[in-house]
Amino acid sequence: MMYSRKTFEEIEEAETDVWSCTNEDCNGWMRDNFSFTDRPSCPLCQTEMQKEARVLPVVENATKKTVTG
Repeated sequence: MMYSRKTFEEIEEAETDVWSCTNEDCNGWMRDNFSFTDRPSCPLCQTEMQKEARVLPVVENATKKTVTG
């Protein structure tokens, strides 16, 4: 039997601004550059969200963010 050691490309990670749900029973969060408003509501439970930072894989958003209050 032959075993192969595949080398995987390292995934680039960076500190990213995210919105996190303030409801303790909800795990909802979203990247800031993928939200459509300045103060989004949680898409899962409609609770207020707060801004924080997380280290996440880098994802480019090709759509320009337009802020709609």
